Amino acid sequence: MKDLNQKDDFIQSQARTYFLRLLTRLRMNYLQRLDKIRNKTP
Repeated sequence: MKDLNQKDDFIQSQARTYFLRLLTRLRMNYLQRLDKIRNKTP
């Protein structure tokens, strides 16, 4: 059972890392889009 729990923890940490990376990328895209809109308007 211990091995199973360790595996589960590993999967959860991997999922969390992936999710955080995804959020960071989305935020960067959003900020870049905001900058483009701001630059277009004088």
